[in-house]
Amino acid sequence: MEAVKELAWSELMPESDLDINAPDVSDRLISLIKKGVIDVSANVNAHRSSTGIAACLDWNYNSFRNFPNIESAFSYLENWFQKTAETLNDYLYKSLQIECEFLTSEQSVAETITANEYHFTIAGEPAFHLEALAEED
Repeated sequence: MEAVKELAWSELMPESDLDINAPDVSDRLISLIKKGVIDVSANVNAHRSSTGIAACLDWNYNSFRNFPNIESAFSYLENWFQKTAETLNDYLYKSLQIECEFLTSEQSVAETITANEYHFTIAGEPAFHLEALAEED
């Protein structure tokens, strides 16, 4: 949550249009998590048959402690976590899709052929061993 608040990814991806906001949770809740009074674990799982994901938070605390708003706070936090995971998943999927479209484009293929000095026959087969076409005198 702190990394999101500080936009930690912006140093690694300065041109990113990734739009993620930190959750609006109380400092007390964050303090209780940091101190280990409330144990929290987060999981993100990919669906096998699609590009979707499922994200969830699990939390545990001693129920004898007086935390009257804890369930609603964690429900909010779990909802934020799911939306954030979906946003990241969508961003990464779109980034990979754009990269794939570029790498398979005619322009990219032509640049790769030129850069690697590949040669082909008229039939489109690779020409690995080219011989001089004109005889030397």
